[in-house]
Amino acid sequence: MKAKTDADRIAQIITSVLNASRGNFSERLEASGKNDELDRLAAAINQMLENFQDQVSKRERIEQVLELTQFAIDRASIACFWISSDNEITYVNEKACRSLGYTREELQSLAIKDIDPGFPVEVWQKFWQELSRHKVQVFETSHQRKDGTIFPVEITSNYVEFDGKQYSCAFARDITEQKKAEEQIRRLAYYDSLTSLPNRRLYKELLSRALKFAERYRTTFAVLFVDLDNLKKVNDTFGHNMGDMVLKEVADRLEHCLRESDYLARQSKDGSKSTVSRIGGDEFIALVNNLTSQHNAESVSKRILKDLASPYDLNGNEVFISASIGIAMYPEDGNDPEGLLKKADMAMYSAKEKGKNNYQFFSAIEHGQE
Repeated sequence: MKAKTDADRIAQIITSVLNASRGNFSERLEASGKNDELDRLAAAINQMLENFQDQVSKRERIEQVLELTQFAIDRASIACFWISSDNEITYVNEKACRSLGYTREELQSLAIKDIDPGFPVEVWQKFWQELSRHKVQVFETSHQRKDGTIFPVEITSNYVEFDGKQYSCAFARDITEQKKAEEQIRRLAYYDSLTSLPNRRLYKELLSRALKFAERYRTTFAVLFVDLDNLKKVNDTFGHNMGDMVLKEVADRLEHCLRESDYLARQSKDGSKSTVSRIGGDEFIALVNNLTSQHNAESVSKRILKDLASPYDLNGNEVFISASIGIAMYPEDGNDPEGLLKKADMAMYSAKEKGKNNYQFFSAIEHGQE
């Protein structure tokens, strides 16, 4: 084989470099065996080509992983948002677009306040500081779709540094069904299944809140223990299904009376309203808040007796019932939930003893016992 001249070797080196510039790093230069400057240059170029090939292979693998990752995120079943440190949405996946009703271009032109109106813009910097410190933040908020509808979401926000910039990679999970289930469980725990009124358990919480409010603002309120006088007769005559119809109607009438009482009572500083609860078979508790005097409780009791005494239509059968009401006042009759309920109960039995269909204040019983 004819030995290559220096010109041939230089031409080969130039060709190799040109091929490398086109992305072909697989060719290698052959050494002449002379161990001269051209051989040393060829060896250096071969090493450079190997390094480039390694780097390209790594870059290709990284690009493949990135493409696969983006493909997976784009088609994930959970909404994903990349948010910059200055509160701009820089990336969203397909699920985010579908859940909010925007195109990708539209979403990526918005800020957080546009999809989460309840998120205070003024706390963004504090949120970002917490995120950068803890790296992950999980919280619940609400998102607003393009059509204006709002739905609850759980956000898992991850702190990410990439290419010298800081981001929040946030995943938003729609928790509408979870909230519905929680509300159903709450209603089973806190509300009467027949009348949908608060039950005894929730009544105790409402009474505790009323006590705290009254102590803070030095207001007064009344606990009215309402017991139906002759529901048993309705059950015995028409059956328990008809008795349940009466209980539902009683609940509606009591709520109507309490709504009217809120207009007569002094306006609450925190917007709290009077409430009625069903705590037993034919027993109800009316919690009348924000009264100016005992006279207000008396007026509400008279209205309740009048409304409950109106006839009830049970599938064409007209029936009448009455009620006995016991009244305990805060703070005159006590300042603890159990004590007030017990005294209202005692006053109610006094009303029954006095012929039913009337009301009695605990303070009057106490005075009569002295």
